[in-house]
Amino acid sequence: MSTTRKRRNGFLCYAHADGKSPSRHFVEGLQVHLTQTVRDLEHQPWCDRDIPAGDQWPKNIRAALDTAAYAVFFVNSRFLASRFVTEVEVPALLDAARRDGVRLFAL
Repeated sequence: MSTTRKRRNGFLCYAHADGKSPSRHFVEGLQVHLTQTVRDLEHQPWCDRDIPAGDQWPKNIRAALDTAAYAVFFVNSRFLASRFVTEVEVPALLDAARRDGVRLFAL
């Protein structure tokens, strides 16, 4: 399977801020909009809310990063202060952009 074919989903990236993320409303709204817009393309605009309770979140996030054709960064001060976002998610997506042409968008 080619890398281009494998990458068909989105990755909606934001900082949690202990459940008080000012971006969560926007993330969920964009996720609903994208799901309705591209339903026929078997596309999933993924965010961490898609991880089932009790599941291994690092494994789920890695799988989502590996299938992302694009990423939307919801940038604010909490995003920039998040070690997980800046040390794990952003570097993985920047690498995927260089290697596989993943498209990156910052809001």
